[in-house]
Amino acid sequence: IADLTTIYSHVEFGLGWLDDDAFRFGRFTGLDDRGAYAVFGLDWYKRAPYDSPDPVYTRVTVSDLGLDSRRASFEHGHQGNWRVHVDYSQLPMLRSDSGSTIFDGVGGNLLTLPAGWVPRQTTSGMTSLAGALHPVELRTDRRRFGLGYDKRLSPRWDLSTSYRQESREGLKSIGGVIGNSGGNPRAVILPEPVDYDTREAEIALRYTDSRKQFEFRYLV
Repeated sequence: IADLTTIYSHVEFGLGWLDDDAFRFGRFTGLDDRGAYAVFGLDWYKRAPYDSPDPVYTRVTVSDLGLDSRRASFEHGHQGNWRVHVDYSQLPMLRSDSGSTIFDGVGGNLLTLPAGWVPRQTTSGMTSLAGALHPVELRTDRRRFGLGYDKRLSPRWDLSTSYRQESREGLKSIGGVIGNSGGNPRAVILPEPVDYDTREAEIALRYTDSRKQFEFRYLV
């Protein structure tokens, strides 16, 4: 029975190696560059014995700390009564590392054609095209932070509160049309900057008994 009631913690630590650049392989991890990277994870769990009259617990988890897709969380509470929790996570989105563009000002609010640009109806006539192209990497990084507090008010009522903040920045592609009449518009793929923050707070009050349940929730 000890194996079923004893709480274990563990730590993971090591060194990894990627033998070649692999942008697509690291699409959601950020593991795309050749070379070494750290491997680190943690799951630390401490709590009172299962039959304790005061079942307080604390848990800390960390995963993929050496990557751009790292996560961490902290939770502390009294089982069946209350808990507080904090979490943080990152998630990259690698779209393309082989793109090129003629536009200057990538990442800003204004794209401009390079000096000396020769406009033509087809690329074969754009004599300055080859010299104007420069590489552009399409990638976004999302960071999310959250915290909350939950409380059992009575055997039938529960209160839950939370706050979340998310930011995303980088570059993605968007389709556009260039032209001033029905006869000469041309489609073009543009590098679009991404830079925004989202904040969200929520409070919920729940009621449950043997025959019914309902919830009041407010979100801002």
